Amino acid sequence: MISRRLLDRVVTVEPTGNNLAVNSSYRPVFLMHGINDNAKSEFTSMVRWIEAAHPGTATFPIALYEDEPASWVALEIQLKTISRYIRKLVSENPSAMKNGYHLVCHSQGGLICRTLVEYMEDHKVHTLISLAGPQMGVYGPAFFDFIKNHPLLKNVTYETLWTVAYTTLLQKLLSVVNIWHDPMHAASFLHDNEFLPKYNGLTQDSGNAVRKANFIRLEKAVFLTGYPDASAYDGGIEPARSGIFDFYKDGSQTEYVPMKESTVYTSDTFGLQTLDRAGKLVTQGVPGIGHHNWVDREDVFQKYILPHLV
Repeated sequence: MISRRLLDRVVTVEPTGNNLAVNSSYRPVFLMHGINDNAKSEFTSMVRWIEAAHPGTATFPIALYEDEPASWVALEIQLKTISRYIRKLVSENPSAMKNGYHLVCHSQGGLICRTLVEYMEDHKVHTLISLAGPQMGVYGPAFFDFIKNHPLLKNVTYETLWTVAYTTLLQKLLSVVNIWHDPMHAASFLHDNEFLPKYNGLTQDSGNAVRKANFIRLEKAVFLTGYPDASAYDGGIEPARSGIFDFYKDGSQTEYVPMKESTVYTSDTFGLQTLDRAGKLVTQGVPGIGHHNWVDREDVFQKYILPHLV
């Protein structure tokens, strides 16, 4: 179980920067890891690839909420800490940050970074790149197998997880229930999930307009995901298509609603359609790319990520 002592520790971590180069012609890059992972293991290679392609680039792999159980901390708490981390570095290095910075974020980190852009009224994010981030949430037996051994999730199945996932207590404790989107219980998801419906603009929350305004200040938003060959699971998120805002139709575990037919797009609930019409939105599903290929394959980096780091 995630203890109060752990929460207190992870939210007071001070930021540390890496190779800040104030004279570089390239924007700094912040990198956020996924659940059960850490900045070093996910981004050591990518930092090297960025440096080789864009010498002198300042890179900041975010060494917060790493591994288990820290990376399972509720996402609202993570947003508060990570926003402080970024603000501190920006305020201490105004010359390097004057033209903004990029976010490159993997898996759960991809969702964290997208919602972080909505959360921060003072962000200077130029380009957001989400790599297989569960933007519409997760649902299914494969992802459930990944989380089912947590002490707070025992004695439930993936079909019944919603009965505990959408309780106030767990919503304030665990990231994995913040992203659990059960299409068979859509009304409960909208009413009782305290994180994802809010940041997807699906509630009547008074902060909707501000979050949307923050999001559409992006110069570019890039959402990438891999299409598995035989299942909805890419080895990290399920369904993988959630990474580009496709998701199961309410009441179905097999039929998908593509992004441009979804409420978040047609009603422009947090700004996807606005960015798309401005030519600032990129969504791409790539067949055959597994969940971790986004961070461990240089050819994938060169083809799909590097072109957006301008």
